Order: sequence, then C-alpha cells, then structure tokens
Amino acid sequence: MSGDPLRDTTVRPATPPDLAGVLCSLTSAAQWSRERGELGWPVPFPEEAVRPSLERGELYVAEWNGEIVGSFVLRYDDEAFWGPQPPVAGYLHQLAVRRDRPVRGLGRRLVDRAESLVREAKRPWIRLDCVATNRSIIAYYEAAGFRPVRVVPYPHGNEFEVLLMEKRLE
Repeated sequence: MSGDPLRDTTVRPATPPDLAGVLCSLTSAAQWSRERGELGWPVPFPEEAVRPSLERGELYVAEWNGEIVGSFVLRYDDEAFWGPQPPVAGYLHQLAVRRDRPVRGLGRRLVDRAESLVREAKRPWIRLDCVATNRSIIAYYEAAGFRPVRVVPYPHGNEFEVLLMEKRLE
C-alpha cells in the first residue's frame, strides 16, 4: 500500500459478489444528494436497477481496501434517454462514490476510466444524463469537459427533467 487511497484503488469489471457493495455505494450517493435537497435516485437504491447491468457486463467497480467504494455503468446504446442514435457513443450511467471513504478524486478517475473504455470501443463521444436542476453535478460534469445538449423528461416517469450532456473524446 502506498498510503494514497486513490492510487490504491482498483477499477475493474464487477462480479456477482460485488453487487452488495455497489448498492451500498449507490445508496450512499443518493443519500448524500438528498441531504443537499437534490432530486434523484431512490434510497435505498434498488437491486433490480443494477442487476441487469451486472449480468450484461456493463457494471464497473472501484475497490479500495477490499471494499467497493464506487461504481459506474457503461452502455453502448441509450434509447430511453437519447432516442435512436448511430453507434458513435458510450453512455455513462449510475456513477457513484462512497462519500464516507477517503478516496478523494475517485469520481473523476471513474469518469476517466469510462472515457478510456469508450475510446477502446472506437467511439468518439461519451454521453450521460443528470437531473436538470442539480447545479452541482452539472458543474462537476462541465469541469470534466462535458457540455449540455438538451433537457428531456425523465423517461421512467414525469417527476423531473434530465439534462443530456456529452463530451467529444480526442
């Protein structure tokens, strides 16, 4: 161990035993957002919203000190949010980090890893969606190089709108 939690964190494809840790990470992120008055994910985060991504090989985890401290889903189509699209992008979903662990910079490292995977798939864009009223997460993604594209209704119910964002990969 180097003593640097970020350096000591491994990002890898998830396996079935990781599911509980992923749910803990997603629930932690959802609770943190709710404590700040933001709309978003349910608490606790439902297993049925994660298991299909695990089974399809779309789920990635960050592991530090033997526990899951973050996760994301990467898909190569996203008609629910983006509609029919040519095969030019990877779609980042469910990016979450445990707020109660000392792995500073982990969110950006996970975004970077997703970008690398999209580049490896020879796609020039990475896209995501976030709650359109969550100014802090929008600013976070803008600082990572994403730009707003458009606002659309949340496709799984009309309780809020989402902002679609994308980044051109070099």
